[in-house]
Amino acid sequence: MATSTDQTRDREGLLERVHIVGGSLVASVVLAVGVASFVDGATAGFGVRLPVYLLAGAVVFAGALVAMRYLPQDEMHVLRRATAAGVLGFVGISLGTEAVIYGLVVVAPQLSLYLASVGIVAGGLVYWSARNWRAVDDLTRGW
Repeated sequence: MATSTDQTRDREGLLERVHIVGGSLVASVVLAVGVASFVDGATAGFGVRLPVYLLAGAVVFAGALVAMRYLPQDEMHVLRRATAAGVLGFVGISLGTEAVIYGLVVVAPQLSLYLASVGIVAGGLVYWSARNWRAVDDLTRGW
């Protein structure tokens, strides 16, 4: 049986990792809505915004190279990681921006249904996390 000290320490560990769970939830919703904007064909003007997305991906790539310049890893490993960061930055920024545009243009009239569904999912995740804080702690231990 767990003591109150163990529960307090575990809850403190969960509170330290709540930003990971919340950030993952927000990122997942934004990326899902961004993908939905492409599926629905509601990306009018994407070609005009594409150079900005490519510039943002390039900035993330260069920033990753600068951030990793003193790591004790071989150069090819750093280059691969920076390339992955640039590609993920491009995808994340483009899908995130398209999600915002899609949300403002297409979803706004039906916003209440989307907000309700996101609220239910978020509430379920928060409830599950509170009830299963040791599992959340195990999932986020490496972070």
